[in-house]
Order: sequence, then C-alpha cells, then structure tokens
Amino acid sequence: MKKTMKSIMLVAAMATAFTGCTQKELSEPVIPENGYNYIFNVETMATKAVLGDKAVAYETGDQLGVFVGTTVNAASTVDVTTTPVTVGVSAAEALVAGDVLYAYYPYSSVNASAAATAVTMTIPAAQTQTGTSYDADAMPMAAVPYTVTSAVEAGVATSVGNIYMCNLASVVEFNVYSAEAAGKKIQSVSFESETAIAGNFTTDLTAITDGIASDRALEGLASTAVTVAVNSSAVVGADKENATKVYMVVAPGQHKGVVKVTTEDAIYTFPVETAVNFQRAHVKPLGLNLAKASREAAIKIEWVCDGMGQVRANSPAVDPNGNVYMTTGKDAKLYKVNADGTLAWSYDMGFTGDNASSPSMEADGSVIYAGGGGSGTGTYYAFNPDGTVKWQFTKDKFFGNGSTPAPNINQVTAAVGDKCIYIGNAGTAGSVLSIDKSTGERVAYVSGKADGTGGPTGGVFSGMGLSKNGYLAWHCNYGTYLARQADMDTPSKVHDTYGSYAPYVHRYSNSWAWKSSGGNVAFLPLNGEDHVASFGVETTSAGVNKVHVICAPTKTGEAEYTGYQTTWTYKHVLTGVAKQDQGGLAVGPQNEVIVSLKRLSDNTAGLYAVNTEGNMAWSYYVNTDVASTCAVDAAGNVHFVTDNPGWYYIIKPDYENKTATLVAKINLYDLTVASGIDVGSANASRIWSSIAIGVDGKMYVGASYHKDKAEYNGAVVCLSYEGCTGPGDTPWPMKGADAQRTGNQRK
Repeated sequence: MKKTMKSIMLVAAMATAFTGCTQKELSEPVIPENGYNYIFNVETMATKAVLGDKAVAYETGDQLGVFVGTTVNAASTVDVTTTPVTVGVSAAEALVAGDVLYAYYPYSSVNASAAATAVTMTIPAAQTQTGTSYDADAMPMAAVPYTVTSAVEAGVATSVGNIYMCNLASVVEFNVYSAEAAGKKIQSVSFESETAIAGNFTTDLTAITDGIASDRALEGLASTAVTVAVNSSAVVGADKENATKVYMVVAPGQHKGVVKVTTEDAIYTFPVETAVNFQRAHVKPLGLNLAKASREAAIKIEWVCDGMGQVRANSPAVDPNGNVYMTTGKDAKLYKVNADGTLAWSYDMGFTGDNASSPSMEADGSVIYAGGGGSGTGTYYAFNPDGTVKWQFTKDKFFGNGSTPAPNINQVTAAVGDKCIYIGNAGTAGSVLSIDKSTGERVAYVSGKADGTGGPTGGVFSGMGLSKNGYLAWHCNYGTYLARQADMDTPSKVHDTYGSYAPYVHRYSNSWAWKSSGGNVAFLPLNGEDHVASFGVETTSAGVNKVHVICAPTKTGEAEYTGYQTTWTYKHVLTGVAKQDQGGLAVGPQNEVIVSLKRLSDNTAGLYAVNTEGNMAWSYYVNTDVASTCAVDAAGNVHFVTDNPGWYYIIKPDYENKTATLVAKINLYDLTVASGIDVGSANASRIWSSIAIGVDGKMYVGASYHKDKAEYNGAVVCLSYEGCTGPGDTPWPMKGADAQRTGNQRK
C-alpha cells in the first residue's frame, strides 16, 4: 500500500527542568508555572504536506495540535525563522519512558480541552487554490503516535525519534482543458457528490498506525459538496498535455455526482455517473475536457470602478456609448466612469445628509441631471458630459407651501421631458416641480395639504414617470398621483384649493397610508389605453404587512381631484410581507408588473409579478432582501440583486407554473475576487442599487464592498452575460424605463 506521509525529526531540549525544593514542609517538587517546554525540529525540507511530487512549506502562523504525556490538546506554533524549522511543545510533566506523543494538523480550538483519543477535524467545503498546488490547510493530517523510550534529561539535547504525519483525506487532481475555451480564466471547480465528502469528523488519534488502512471511514461528515475557488491567473489549457491542474481535498471512498467548472464566461457540467474510488493519501487525476461538458453561460465581470463613497440605493445611469454616471450615498458626489471602467471625473455637489438619489440624462447622454441632499439641503444640477455645470437648482427655488423651503431629495430619479425635467422632494410639505431644461428655473409645482389632498404631502421618495400620452406620475405616502405634463410645462392657472400650479391632479389610493419609500411608478398599455402601475405597503400589526399593486387608466387624470380614487383596472393584494423600502417595480415580457420584496422570514424575499388580469403571474423567492428594482432583458430574463450578501440573479419566468427558473447567479464579492480584482480589505458586498441594462446588453449596478458592514468601498460594477443582448422589449423594463433613467414609457 502506497502511503504519503511527512516525516518530522524530533530533537528535544529540556528548557525548564524540575525545580528542586529544600523546604522540609513541602513533600513534592514544585511544577513550573508554565509546564515543561520542548523544542522539536522539523525535517530539513520543512514541508507540512507532501503528496506525490506536491509539497507545501510551512508558513508563519501554522499550528500543530499536540498531545504529549498527560497534557491535553495544545497549539504548537511553527517557527519558520529557525534552521531547521521548529515547533515548541509544552507538557504538564517531564517526559519519561512510555509517554506517548500525538499530533495533528491543522490545529483547531474546538479541541482545546479534548483528550488525545478524540479530536474534531475538518475537510472544508470551501477550499482555495492560490498557486499550482492543492490547499494543504484543507488536508487533515494525524501523526502516528510516538512512544518515548526513555526520559528526556534536563538541559540535554536528546534525540527522541521520528514522527510521521499521515494524510487522512484524498486529493482530486482535475486536469482542465479545451481548445475552444483555452485561455479563459478558471474561477472555481466544484464537486457535488451523492455521498458526504467534506465537513467535520472525529478522529481517535490513538488509533492511527503506520499501517493505516486507505479505506478507513471518516465518521460524521455531512457536506456533499466541495468548491475550490481558484484565486490565481490559472486559465483553461489548450489540450490534454497542457491541462491546468486544480486540486481538491475530499474524503476517501466511492463517490459520484456532478463536477462543475466555472470559467470567466461559462459553467461546464460533467456528470460522474459511475462511482470513482478516491484513496486516502493518493492523488486521483480526472481529465475535464470542457468540449465534452454541457455549457451554460456565466455572469462575467467586465470591470469594477471602486474607491467611491458608500453606495446605497444609488443607481447608475448609462449613456448609449457605455459611459456611466453614479451618485454616492455618503460623500455627495457625482462620478463619471468611462466605458472601459476608468474614472473620468467626480463632482462634489455640496449638500449634506444621506443621499440615495440617482442620476438621469438626456436619451443621447448630452446632459446629466443629478442631485440630492437631506435635512433641507436639497440641490439639483444639470451637468455637461465633461463635468462642467450647466445650471444649479438651489434649495431656495423649491416650493415650501407657505414655509421656508427645506428640500429633502431621497431615492429620487428625474423624469426627462422635451421642455422640462420633473423631480420630487420630501421636504417641508413635499412637492413635485418642473424645471426648465435650458435655464434651470422652476416652471411649476404641485404641493398638497396635510390630509394628502391635491399633491405629494408626506413627500416623494420615488422616481417620476412620463407616459406616452402626456401624463406625469409620482408616488408618495398618500398614494399615486397623475398630472398632465402640459400643465406642468405651461401652467395655466393657480389652483388655490390644492396649492398647485397644475390644476388637474388625480390621486389613486386607499384610506390607509400608502407607504413605499423608493417605490417607482411605471406606465404600460392595457386594453388599448395607457395605465399607470405602482405599489404601496399597508402597515399592519407585528410588522406583517400587505402590498397593494394597482394598475389604473391615465384618462381619469382629466378629472380634478375629488378625494382618493378607486377607478383602477385592477388591484392585487399580497399579504404577509415585510415593510418595503428602496424597492420598485418593472414591467415584464407579458406586461406583468414585477414588484421586489424584502425578507420577512425564510424565503419570503424576492420578486412577485401580477398579470394583466390582476392575478399572480409568477413569483421567485430567496432568503435575502431584494431592496431595489429588477430589470428585464431582451431574452425575457429578469435580473435582480440582493442586499447583504450581494448576489446577482438572472431568472426566467415560468408563466404556466407561476414560478421562475434560475438561469444564473453569482456572489458579487466572490466573483470579484475570483476575477483578480483588488477591493482592499473587503470580505463581502452589499447591493440595493437598481440594475441598468445598456443597449449593448452590458449590466451595470452600484455596490458597496465592505469589511463586516464597515469600511465601505463604493463601486460601479459592469457585468456581462452571453444571453443578455439588451433591455427587454417592454414598456418599462427597469427603474427609469431605460439605462439613461429618463423615466419615459418605451412602448
């Protein structure tokens, strides 16, 4: 039987001996406070793991778990600065003949008080390959017990003998190659087995022998999947002779299942239908010719532009040439990122308060509109693409309904018309304003009373929308409102009753408060006429709420306000949901209204779609908050992201079964690391930015890479997916209807 073991020469020097005692009242010697310390030399090669021709050297910080004499588990740190490399071992008593030394690697604090006869060890389900060899820290090793043959004298260097470390697991050597995919970056290899191949197990160190059986079972394993993240420049080899090797540590035994190779642009799946024998302490080569696998396109990172302030509900706007504009949540800046991911410029907009607004632009990208600011500091700008200011709409220009204006612009995107842009704010009494695109002066405003009559009392926390037949819509705490765009562009009279320069204001709502921070509106044609769609959350007891999705004809906007309206084409109520904020809606391939949901309990977050009859079209649930608006691509797939951790999902609606199937998903942080992109000290990502799909099919989203929800590193991320060639052919496929966030109905 072939065995692969690491030999450690043990040469012990007594550093601390018994301390003699001359005091007669003491009948026993004093044991040193820190016990007896020994130094063991490691073999000259100083390798902690050897498997075939693969050897991995000890590194600073490596620790063995050691039992010697009557001492229970202790950590022995390897000293790589000495020649030869040494480890220090402590014992409660001096070593004498018959004492047994046990050791295992790597040390685990779980065993801090364990007896030598039972230690918990692990084959990790998540492994990493940073070079060309396997992850030695993933290989559990145990020493053949060594029995001391004689006492180790104090202060005398005595050769104790050799101890051998046995590999308890097996190593799979995946040889990855393909002429078609040669040169593509390998991101990970996973093995999804029908039997347990990883996890925690218990090993009796006293049972390890020099003749350890290769098929000796590891008791207690629970994980049936292992993934190796390839954090290096490894790429797919061109042919079998030049295959790239990816190593994975698995439990010994007979295993079958599915192997998946994820490259920068695809996932390759291999069925392992006949069980393969993986022997302990052996390398099992498996050839993976990607040309023989089933191929599924994968989400790919094109670039990451980071170093921005924290990105919250800020969403990117993308011009037709792929230049991206992004505001940030904490530093009140507007950033322009070139189409290649390099930073072009940034502009400090000079307001304070948490900013979650997002930029909009002319359809051709010639002017960018952006602003924000809370606590009365709201400001809005028009920028030229070179970063110069065309005009600034200062806080004194906002309407205060008889009070000093104190604008609060939060989670707002502007709608861009031919003559004016339209924005909402939540300061003072709340208002909606039209701003002349040429001069930056206020043209008209809509404001309301404390009971919600006439206008946006309670504040506007959403994107504005423009319909093809000339209606402006917005959403606030008292409902969804319509005004005629012509009245906002050329006000004909003051409507004193409603404190408004836009006389025809129509409100859809219920008698309950229509809460939905960030919930945008959308327009779509139903039954031959345009409709406005929106949603609000009715807050009920104990945090369990109702989401009301409405779809109402715009023609009722001809009537003046007469109280809240129920003249909708349909209203759909979804019960038992979390309070929604930051989320929004889009319109799917069959004119279904898709609403994003936050998590109330397990698997209650996700997307919920209402069809043109007012019934559920489909739903898809996940276990992490969806706090942004989804996007629909030209193939009819729906894209959405989750908050923390930040996952990017692509799903395909299944209208027959009222569900959706998963097309692709990635953890943004993991994909970023696998792509070799440095995001500093971050260990995760958060996303509550809404996705933009550009005319070329590139997908853009704002993200915050962070370390334990601190040290936020804001970024714009550009992704691609083979199946995404552009935005969906729907009236409202994403927040703001298009990648420019114009807020204009598309069809």
